[in-house]
Amino acid sequence: MKLSKHAKQNLRADKRVQGKRWGKTYGGFWHNPANAQAFVRATNRYLRALPDEPAVLEVGSADGFLAETVASHLRKLGKHPHVTISDMSAKHLAANPNPRTRKIQADLLTLNLTRTAGRFDVILMRSVLHYFPTLALQTRVLRRLRRHLAPGGVLLLQDSVFERQREADLLTRIFQTKLAPWRFNSTREIQTVTRHAGLRATRVGFAPDIHVTHDDHARRYALTPADTRHIRALIQAVPATDRPHHHLTKNGYTASAASAIYACRAPSTRTT
Repeated sequence: MKLSKHAKQNLRADKRVQGKRWGKTYGGFWHNPANAQAFVRATNRYLRALPDEPAVLEVGSADGFLAETVASHLRKLGKHPHVTISDMSAKHLAANPNPRTRKIQADLLTLNLTRTAGRFDVILMRSVLHYFPTLALQTRVLRRLRRHLAPGGVLLLQDSVFERQREADLLTRIFQTKLAPWRFNSTREIQTVTRHAGLRATRVGFAPDIHVTHDDHARRYALTPADTRHIRALIQAVPATDRPHHHLTKNGYTASAASAIYACRAPSTRTT
């Protein structure tokens, strides 16, 4: 399949953690059952309201750990979900062992599943929005996802967010200069991009914060000592009061972010 330049850049940035390696990234954060269950608890109102045989799509799914967790919960509710996972990485998709789960390699900037897979009652998007380096591209992706929602459908979105704009900008600067072409948002910007995409976003809860160190980044992105010094200088340039989630250590740094969860719907739809 043909990938956009942004997808190719993201694949290159994440080349060290694709496929089965993904489950060990950041200490297994994305495969931690407690983190996935926090997502389920926060969104349970919307999951309960789904039809008896809901069409479920996870985008930027990696191996679909979250989608499988949500599907298991839906079955406990007496529902019979039909699950599709989509990712730009074929290695990620191949790591999903469930033969009943449909796997589709796709680029979110050009995603068009409506003819082949129909529309979806719920779309899951966990820690994917920041992979797109501008607000315009993030809005474009969300608009495309909105077109994949069935009438009354809901997009359940989780991403790393910051209350302070300056701290979101700091992490963006760290990534775009040394790690990956990503953009992290403030809570205000999440509302902006969802609104511009024709969605109404309601924050419904939080998953556990994500915590990383310079060693974590070094393993994922092959940082050099010079890269670490550059990142330390970026952090040091921002007053500590404006970056409560970024700290300098003796030889490196630590960073954390809130994992906010939003239910996003077209304004005319409601949850009963």
